[in-house]
Amino acid sequence: MPRRHRITSATDRERIIEAYRAEQDFLVVAAALGVQLTTAYSIVRVYQRENRVEAAHAGGRHKIIDNETLDLIVMLLEANPMMTLREIKEEVMDIFPTKPHFSEVTLSRYLEGELISLKMSRDSPAERNSPAVKEARHAYATWMLATGLQQQLVYIDETGFNLWTKRTYSRARRGERVHRAVGGQRGRNTTVIAAIAEHCGILYHEIHYGSSSSVYIHTIVEESESQLGENAKGTVRPTSSTTRSATEIYLVGQPASSIRGSKLPTMRQVLKFFFHTENESGDRQETFKKTVRNVLTFWNLARIKTISERGCREKLTRLWEHWRSLQKSRDRAAKDKVENFKSQLDLLWDIGAPDAVEDFEKNRLLTPADKQQDIASIKTNAEKKKRS
Repeated sequence: MPRRHRITSATDRERIIEAYRAEQDFLVVAAALGVQLTTAYSIVRVYQRENRVEAAHAGGRHKIIDNETLDLIVMLLEANPMMTLREIKEEVMDIFPTKPHFSEVTLSRYLEGELISLKMSRDSPAERNSPAVKEARHAYATWMLATGLQQQLVYIDETGFNLWTKRTYSRARRGERVHRAVGGQRGRNTTVIAAIAEHCGILYHEIHYGSSSSVYIHTIVEESESQLGENAKGTVRPTSSTTRSATEIYLVGQPASSIRGSKLPTMRQVLKFFFHTENESGDRQETFKKTVRNVLTFWNLARIKTISERGCREKLTRLWEHWRSLQKSRDRAAKDKVENFKSQLDLLWDIGAPDAVEDFEKNRLLTPADKQQDIASIKTNAEKKKRS
């Protein structure tokens, strides 16, 4: 059945409006296009009243978010993929206050139409492609092409895992939660380190409980050099990717196997020795004891009265907890707290007793022979504690 009314195309509507703008007889143009006079008058009246040339939307669902707004939303997400739906909506409303308001559900539906879905974000190191890192890569590649390829290459790498594993997804009836009984503590971290050469295969491998440190890396280097022979001494070097995360302690530096120097230990020296001992033993409580006893040796040699060993352990625990809180929140910790901690690291780790100054003045009156006898007894007691 033929249509009763002829639909005026968008092109014909534009030509009629162009004639009206040019102050020409738009009715003549309408007649030439086969458009009824009443329709031509209606098109002109709509243009005068609403400044609109196109025909009104007839039927169907109106588009809540137009193409201009949708392009802005895509640009916002490309600049910051971490924006939430609420943040996107507020940003769009600030830029386009006259646009129709929309809900977060509507926004999510339009994003799905643009093939943009919600997914898990993955962390990427901020310094991965920094100028310093790029320069180091270039220097390493230059050395490898010029010198490294002519030598016996040894590849050293490590990987860490934990035997305490679990499934994160289960099945249950809709509306019911899934519970299971688990242990209160995780197992110890395990590190597997290996050295592989092109013509020799596996030179060295080790399974180490706890995180690795420079001590274990150097052990592998020495063992690899012994396997390759005397001519390889000093030629095996681990890459920075092997040791950068294992050896550097946040805010403290490299772990130390001993506390050296003739002065009383600083907080940095104590923490360096603590982390090295923890890597070796894997038992934190035992590490607290060993670190405190090592520090007490210096104070006893200086003949300075200290607080009890238990009090020293509690003080070391508080120091470690303070460092741990900064290490956990390194990305959001206040800069003044971090700078304050760093400024105190090179200060004396004070474990002196309240009356230590008075006791120190009394010891100044002792003869050198008495002091040497006391020092010898302190060393003997320290050796006994190490054996036990």
